[in-house]
Amino acid sequence: ALRSPIRSAIKSALRSPVEYPGVSGPSYPATGLIVCDGNSMVSGTNSPAGEDFPAQLTAMISTGVTTWTKYNFGVSGQTTPQMTTDAAAQVATLWAGVFGVKILVVMEGHNDIATNGVTGATAYANLQTYITTALGGASDVIVIPITAPNSTFISSRNTDRLAFNSLLVAGYPNTINLDTLDDRFTQAVASDISDGGHPNSAGYNKIAAAVADKLVTLNKVGSGAFNFASAATVGTAEGTYAT
Repeated sequence: ALRSPIRSAIKSALRSPVEYPGVSGPSYPATGLIVCDGNSMVSGTNSPAGEDFPAQLTAMISTGVTTWTKYNFGVSGQTTPQMTTDAAAQVATLWAGVFGVKILVVMEGHNDIATNGVTGATAYANLQTYITTALGGASDVIVIPITAPNSTFISSRNTDRLAFNSLLVAGYPNTINLDTLDDRFTQAVASDISDGGHPNSAGYNKIAAAVADKLVTLNKVGSGAFNFASAATVGTAEGTYAT
């Protein structure tokens, strides 16, 4: 029989515990901060309590490895300039806290274009100002563009929506374009919406799952790190999440 330091080393390695991403291991911090800001799609308009996408996202990624502190600053009807007004007091101060990882998720542009009447380029510039005010560009930012419109979105502004989305994709590498995911939230899918435009629980679950996927690609959580707290079955471009 082979008896050598090499064989002993192999046996010792086989006896060693195996660490799985998202379950254990030093690459995932003990504490995390996730801040979501934006319009009614963030606040959770027309969803049951606790089923907005920030709440569902936090439930998905809370596995006991990283303890996440969540803030939802979404307000129905809020525009990006209004977000900027509040950013220093609401968001920037949180970044002074001690967390192993800090993530900002932003979803707005719709109200700037549809309500304020600005162009896609101006809406993008407004979002840049907000992110600079909130973070100074010093942390991970996940941006969600305006989703595919339905009858509630002014059809004549769809060109501005597409221009805004293209600028986001070009300017922010962590943009999640829901329109391009295989199984995504879109206002055109009746089973995902509650009032003709806002998501229901299943629609918010799809948005949450898309953000969770992005956190995996950013190595902020492991690919096996998900709890499934909602009733929806969600497929995305990178994985399938089900209860």
